[in-house]
Amino acid sequence: MATYYPVENVADLGDGRLRVTLRAASPDWVPRLALRMGGALRVVTPGGLAGEVRSRAAATLAAYPEASPNG
Repeated sequence: MATYYPVENVADLGDGRLRVTLRAASPDWVPRLALRMGGALRVVTPGGLAGEVRSRAAATLAAYPEASPNG
């Protein structure tokens, strides 16, 4: 992902993990990107965007009761 999308910064966290700061004119596409990446990507900041990703992920999982942690 860090080589495909425009980024501000990439930091190697070890164990194959990277902290990537994305550059975006609008954050609207970030939740879709995060959902496509599954557990391989975690939005940390800004908090509102991270919350939006969590909400969309929960709604998506709720559509599949066998995949839902509560289903």
